[in-house]
Order: sequence, then C-alpha cells, then structure tokens
Amino acid sequence: MKITFPKVSQSDFDFAFECLEDCKNPDAPKYGFNYPYFAPGGAYGQQWWQLDSALALCGYKWKDRKFGEKAILNFIESQQPDGRICL
Repeated sequence: MKITFPKVSQSDFDFAFECLEDCKNPDAPKYGFNYPYFAPGGAYGQQWWQLDSALALCGYKWKDRKFGEKAILNFIESQQPDGRICL
C-alpha cells in the first residue's frame, strides 16, 4: 500500500504497519473474543485492550478493511448496557 503524508516517509508507514501486523491476533475465537483483534504487544502479551485495539484499527482499516469490519464486532459484543466497553 502506498500512502503519502507530508514529512512522513514511506518507510515510516511500512514500519508502522509491520508493528500492527505483530500485534494483530487473527485467530478467533480466542481469549473470550469471537473476532480478530489487536493486542497491545510487547510485554503485555496477546490480551485485548480496548484502547490499544481501537487505536490500531484506526490505522489498519486503510490496509485491510475486512479485518477492521470483523474486529469492530468485538467492541459491539463487549459493550455493557451503560455503554462502557470492558477492557
């Protein structure tokens, strides 16, 4: 995918998407989720954190819209009656 943005090189975008790929957890159901999701990565392992997954999806949807559409369903399933999303 070719993206252009002032003062950000293509290699910067490539590195950002590599990081997202490392955090992508496409195997579902897993860890209580029925759809693929993004883990925070690093020392935090493969668990799902609502904020990390939401931020990753904001960028990743431009690379793989179908993955994004599936992953957003975890938010819908996790939403509580008061509107909160569980971590």
